[in-house]
Amino acid sequence: MDVLEHLPDPSHQIDIFNNVMDNNSIALMNWYFYKGENNEYPFHIDDKEVVENFFKKLQSKFTEIFHPILITARSYKKT
Repeated sequence: MDVLEHLPDPSHQIDIFNNVMDNNSIALMNWYFYKGENNEYPFHIDDKEVVENFFKKLQSKFTEIFHPILITARSYKKT
């Protein structure tokens, strides 16, 4: 949780998750692609192209699902 925005290529991590998960797995993910109004989060990735590639990859490999217990987490199953 809250690590993807620190990786130089977060979409590559989506590939790794996809490769290690089976069809019954659930990935709990969270991210904060934002450096802040005054660069309060300087180590966060917020490059538009990197973030766009991440979301394209995420949507091509996973489907967001409702998790009955972790209702505030982003939960994903393989497509």
